[in-house]
Amino acid sequence: MSEQSHRYAKYGIWATLIAALIGGAITLFTHFDSKGLKVEQIPSSSEESQDKKKTSSVKIKHVQLTPVDFDIPSSFYLEVENGQHLVAEKITVLIDFGEAEIDRCSIKPNDQSNIKQNGDNFILKLQINELLKNESLYINCLTSLPAFKKVLISGGNIGIDQELTYASYKEQLEAEPSSGWATFFSILGGLFCVYLFLVIIRGINSVLGLSW
Repeated sequence: MSEQSHRYAKYGIWATLIAALIGGAITLFTHFDSKGLKVEQIPSSSEESQDKKKTSSVKIKHVQLTPVDFDIPSSFYLEVENGQHLVAEKITVLIDFGEAEIDRCSIKPNDQSNIKQNGDNFILKLQINELLKNESLYINCLTSLPAFKKVLISGGNIGIDQELTYASYKEQLEAEPSSGWATFFSILGGLFCVYLFLVIIRGINSVLGLSW
């Protein structure tokens, strides 16, 4: 291999490594810059949560609804996640579906639910005795409408009760996610890909003895 070809190969390797690093940076910023669901936080009034050293970090991690109303039942999906610090004990998960009538629900790993109707409102209430560290509670319900009134997590050793209303959920769903860093690295990555392409072409031409 000639000295010029060796130089182009070296440039190509460095450009490939830099492009890979930029791609990794984009992935990391996309992951960590994600804000997740914003919920209203309310100081808990339960006795178990008064000792701040013993409070668990349960949160509403994910909510998903059927996007439009079909002739078949709509789907409501909720994931409630406990953090890595403490076991959550004696917590209450309440889903007020409002006028959306509950067909049936599947709950993992604990099914300690109580479905009731309060006037025109349909409510699913779960009493969870224990949710382990890094464990999630999954709830999937079929309802008559793709909507809910609110989700509330409270009680037990939760330091901060969490409430997510349907209006807040819709507002966050319709908001366009944006990340200045991700955009910057995407542009930078694109420029390096163009540079890498030119280096490879010039290297091939050099090996073949072409003028460009």
